[in-house]
Amino acid sequence: MSENYNDYNNLSNTPQIPHNDDAEMFVLGSILIDNPVIDSCIGRISPESFYNPLNGKIYEAMVNVHNDHNKIELLNVIDELKRLGLAKNNLDQAKDYLLDCADYVPSTASVEVYIDIVRDNHVQRILLNTMDQLQHEILSQKYDLNETLDHVESKIISIIRNRKSAEFVTMGEAAPSVYDSIKEYAGSNRELIGLDTGFTGLNKISSGFQGGQFIILAARPSIGKSAYAMNLAMQCARSNKNLDKEKYKKYNASRGDWGLVNPVTKVIPDKKKQ
Repeated sequence: MSENYNDYNNLSNTPQIPHNDDAEMFVLGSILIDNPVIDSCIGRISPESFYNPLNGKIYEAMVNVHNDHNKIELLNVIDELKRLGLAKNNLDQAKDYLLDCADYVPSTASVEVYIDIVRDNHVQRILLNTMDQLQHEILSQKYDLNETLDHVESKIISIIRNRKSAEFVTMGEAAPSVYDSIKEYAGSNRELIGLDTGFTGLNKISSGFQGGQFIILAARPSIGKSAYAMNLAMQCARSNKNLDKEKYKKYNASRGDWGLVNPVTKVIPDKKKQ
């Protein structure tokens, strides 16, 4: 999701523009004193997420230092800012500012909240900028009504699609919860890990439907995709009508991780069969 601050310079004097200087300082200071915090930031916020351009440049430098497998400390960040072309007077300002950011953070325990504030304000600014552009297009009658509506829909959908709804996780982070779930199922009488699809062959392939999955049914036109999808939904409903919902909720808690780890387990050789 990209953002050009010049696009809404005409709104720069409007105090209602969504941003939070304290949250931006808190995030940068947290990264500086506790480097692993940056793993929670990557994928959720970007340099463009910061309203203050200096904050965005500092965050970009921190990410670069992190990607180079170096410690995110004051000197390394300043060196990276220099490499990014920050002016000498701005480098001196950045050095003092980073020290202030580190002093501003009493504890990183609540940093997740501040990351979300920075991200949400960024999305709101993009929405504000988009609505301002759409207003100018409507007033200038640049498009006819149908084209205008299509353009509005396209812009809004683009913002929604680029909004991150979940954090990225590594295989190492996802595997333990899936492993614990498998152990629980192994000790139970259930034959499936997910919802019964109503089709024996499909159950063997998928281990049942898992929560959080996005399944695409693809084929040529007039093959029967819609009929099969409706049949599948009916069979699934019939096969799970006596499902213990509370028990399923417990097992379903880690199903998002299951989609990441399960494909790998499919290709691990079974030593008993060798």
